[in-house]
Amino acid sequence: MQVQWMRRIARWLGIFLAALTVLYLLSEGAVTLEEMTPIETLQTAALFTMLAGTLIAWRSEGAGGVIMLISGLVFVGLNSVDSGYLRVGLIPALYLMAGTLFVAVFLQSDRPQ
Repeated sequence: MQVQWMRRIARWLGIFLAALTVLYLLSEGAVTLEEMTPIETLQTAALFTMLAGTLIAWRSEGAGGVIMLISGLVFVGLNSVDSGYLRVGLIPALYLMAGTLFVAVFLQSDRPQ
């Protein structure tokens, strides 16, 4: 029963984050790669990878969760290098939380050996 609740929370959090990411991208408008710094380009790639991990986690919780965790840590690392201090932010923290929940669900679920 606990695994089902963790799965539901992770999936709803993933839906919320995907919608929030899409709204953010739409509000920013069309930005070309020439307008972005190299770190911003890498951060955008990490953001899209976190979004892809959210979608993958619906089918494969372990793989999607690991993708979300790795890309989230890359995003936070790039953000911290760019600002000069540890800077996590709410959205990357929520992606990391959702990724952790997906990995926990994968590890706790009954799967064939």
